[in-house]
Amino acid sequence: MEIKKTLKEVYDEFRDKGLISVYAWGSITTGEFVPGKSDIDTIGIITKQVDVEPINKILRLKYPLFKMNLIYKSELDRGKIKSRLAKLIPPKVLLLEFKNWKHICGKKFKLSDFKMRPASYEEAIQLENQKLDEYLPQFKKGDFSRAQYYCKTLLMLCSYRKALNKDTDQIIRKLSEVKKADYKKFKKYFEDFERFRNQ
Repeated sequence: MEIKKTLKEVYDEFRDKGLISVYAWGSITTGEFVPGKSDIDTIGIITKQVDVEPINKILRLKYPLFKMNLIYKSELDRGKIKSRLAKLIPPKVLLLEFKNWKHICGKKFKLSDFKMRPASYEEAIQLENQKLDEYLPQFKKGDFSRAQYYCKTLLMLCSYRKALNKDTDQIIRKLSEVKKADYKKFKKYFEDFERFRNQ
């Protein structure tokens, strides 16, 4: 597979610079991948600071929506938050999703290799709601430039509610519609999204 081959090339080039492991993540691992529309998301676990831009430059040459997110191994061991990924998604929430990561190359970790324990679904919902709250001041000013990230976070929240047998189908359909319209319909459904998450 071309994706796997490219990631192995990246790993070989950057492993002496602190990249210790590469995983595929997201729609490419779930069967929901749509060529030309879906991102190819990967996670690189690092032991020291690595400049992600040269990595993503190599990946984008192969596929425009190909990218790697880096996270420090120390962040998964309850260490100080330093990476962009850990600032966007709490590490304990990432570890809740660890079972869905697909190992590509480098060290293959087990969940027990990390000192941090995964969030429960209830805790993940609470943490995702806190993240969603951070977007509201911007939206209230009429700036919806981060609507895509709000929708991705809300979709994660839906998956955790669904795991607790909560009905999420209607909101997932609306999120899908918003994504298909390149987030132009976001304002139309924003109040519905807020009602849903505050139920």
